[in-house]
Amino acid sequence: LFGIDASSNILQFTNGAPVLAASGSIFLAGGILVQWNRQSIATGGTVTFATAFSAAPYYVSFIPTGTSGTNRIFYRLNGNPIAASFSPIMVNRENVGLTETIYWIALGPA
Repeated sequence: LFGIDASSNILQFTNGAPVLAASGSIFLAGGILVQWNRQSIATGGTVTFATAFSAAPYYVSFIPTGTSGTNRIFYRLNGNPIAASFSPIMVNRENVGLTETIYWIALGPA
């Protein structure tokens, strides 16, 4: 997607064609990169971005697909994400670390 600013400069808003997929990425206007994926990972493991951001991402979120009820999963990021990766923590109600399939999304500087 391209546009023209007030000075007749051509600006590229997106890079590549977005696709509906379990994993992927898209560039947005203003130099924002959005990436997402679905993968299995153990608590404390490292999720590596397919394309590293130019600095730490602005936003990272994930949700495990594990069991609810008495086996409820509690989850959070382990520290702060960095340009190349983030680390999830997932534990059950007994505070035992888990291996789960997670869906994640990250937004940051391209």
